[in-house]
Amino acid sequence: MPTATKKTTAGKSQSTSISDEPDLLSELADAPSAAQDDEVFDLLDGLSEDEGKPWVPDDDDDPSPDGVQGKVTFRGEVQSDYGPEPVPIVELKAADGTVWSIRGYSTVLRNQIDKADPQVGDIMAVKYFGSKTGKKSGRDYKNFKVLTKRP
Repeated sequence: MPTATKKTTAGKSQSTSISDEPDLLSELADAPSAAQDDEVFDLLDGLSEDEGKPWVPDDDDDPSPDGVQGKVTFRGEVQSDYGPEPVPIVELKAADGTVWSIRGYSTVLRNQIDKADPQVGDIMAVKYFGSKTGKKSGRDYKNFKVLTKRP
């Protein structure tokens, strides 16, 4: 059973309103990305454990939007059934009030979340650009981009 570990930014008070947030989604472009060779997973596994609505843009039956943006309300990790390393989980509260739960099961998404290092109170945008083929490996991978902005 996955467990979550909460990380918060100590001593910071946040006063940014969601309606004043910048549009980070417009800054995300589908630039080439290195292929990931270890991408065998099921994004739907365990997504109902937290309070947010699972963000799964490649679900054929009930797809989420290609991109979501909002204020980071939670950042933690969950154990994965697909390897020993925990994966990041981020919850965003969008301007419309929807709380999206984003889990970095995909290697590309996990790396993008780690690189952006979102903290509670930040504005974060994440976008899915579909399946791409790696130039070197010739294998397909799921391409994501993540941006954050600190208030």
